[in-house]
Amino acid sequence: MALLVLVAYPAHAFHPAPQAGLGGVALDLASRAVLTGAALDDPAGRPPELKGMMAMKMGHHRFMLRYRFGLMGMEGLRQGRSRISTAQVLEQFPVTPEQMSMQMHMVELMTMTDRRNMLMLMGSYKSLSMRHRTRMGTQFVTRSRGLGDLKLVWQHSPRGMMAPGTRYKLGLSLPTGSVSKRGRTPMNESAKLPYAMQLGSGTWDLILGAEREWGRGRTRWGVSLEGTIRTGRNSSGYRLGNELSAELWRRLPLSNKSELRLSLMANAWQDIRGSDPELNSDLVPTAGPHIQGGTWLGAGAQLTLVSRRGQGREEGLMLGIELPLYQNLHGPQLERDYRLTMSGFLRW
Repeated sequence: MALLVLVAYPAHAFHPAPQAGLGGVALDLASRAVLTGAALDDPAGRPPELKGMMAMKMGHHRFMLRYRFGLMGMEGLRQGRSRISTAQVLEQFPVTPEQMSMQMHMVELMTMTDRRNMLMLMGSYKSLSMRHRTRMGTQFVTRSRGLGDLKLVWQHSPRGMMAPGTRYKLGLSLPTGSVSKRGRTPMNESAKLPYAMQLGSGTWDLILGAEREWGRGRTRWGVSLEGTIRTGRNSSGYRLGNELSAELWRRLPLSNKSELRLSLMANAWQDIRGSDPELNSDLVPTAGPHIQGGTWLGAGAQLTLVSRRGQGREEGLMLGIELPLYQNLHGPQLERDYRLTMSGFLRW
């Protein structure tokens, strides 16, 4: 039933572009979750880097250090809900992307200031690669790598972090990721790379989130919302679109040292406002600021294994996968095929 509701919800309230889609999914789920929480007592091809933070329990520990590695693959082109061929895109543009991969290394430090409040600092290092094809049949690859944006997040749970209930999240994203990366192309030895190949937003961004959790013991289910609000314009003259994501999830204990988490996710992101004067929007789709938005619906599974050590320490390993169920892109854009994550953590 939840899947049918998500697919049926219109997107025009969130996206000004004419394509119908799931843009209103996250907003609808979010408003229902927040209103439900109040009655009973709360970021995406842009991956939400903070996903899973609320679900990551600190337990009775005060500190947690976590390293995460993420791999995302994108291949094939889509305009609206329909797949289109490389030849069709090359009728509109001299150059088109064909494939993109992203690797992300993330380090997170979390601390419980008391049983109701937690602070988190997260940094990332990204490595991006995009393969292109020209009308003449030439293929070339552009690459960029470096630090991503730094995030500071505060999370509050009125009933305590371990108890079911409503949780709230407030954060700030600092523009430490570059928006001026360059690379070699057949036309230019040092061309400004398009928006998707840059490493950060270039703006100070506000992060807002809420989650509602139900259940007893270790078997829990819940719904969460997260939004990223962009502010101002960056040094290259543009602002990335606002982002909104919602997730419906279920946690199932497999043993006293393992847990399975299943989820249904919806992401929506707006087109870019403004433009980089160094980019030619008629040359390649990734340089067009008004065709970068879209919506995405997917399903995910995450397995967590925990090993308890002496002196109150816990070590753990997490493995996750996300696959698409539905995509509606303002494109032509590369569609997201999969996301794999692996992380290790230490709590003390």
